[in-house]
Amino acid sequence: MGRKSGKKGLIGWITPFTNIERLLYTLHRITGIGLTLYLFIHIYETSLRMYGAETWIETVEFLENPIFHFGLLLVVLAAIFHGVNGIRLILQELGLIAPRPTQPVYPYRKYHRDQKIWRTTIIMIILGIGVAIFALRDFMILLGLI
Repeated sequence: MGRKSGKKGLIGWITPFTNIERLLYTLHRITGIGLTLYLFIHIYETSLRMYGAETWIETVEFLENPIFHFGLLLVVLAAIFHGVNGIRLILQELGLIAPRPTQPVYPYRKYHRDQKIWRTTIIMIILGIGVAIFALRDFMILLGLI
């Protein structure tokens, strides 16, 4: 194999990131898998209601602890990231946030999409901080600190 294929596969997910686009790609995949797992767990947890009020009350009491509330905070943050990044990918695919094509003349100019990626990342961080503030307040109320 004298020639490198350029396809990294799963190893590409965990190798050092060379640019922000690769990091966003990996985080988008990870949050998508996490949200899918949460969906199935949530459906199972909700389906326990059919076994009667006593089982449901035991389940709700078990889930009323700080660890699960922190997990819900992570799910909300993952959903915000996945949604905003998904919108960015749709706009990028439609060509609405891509720069106008230029003639490929040396010296080659860098693609200007990086600025828009950073803007989107900042929006995701701001939304995440906003949700974290509200969730942290509820978390502190649950622990009795407020």
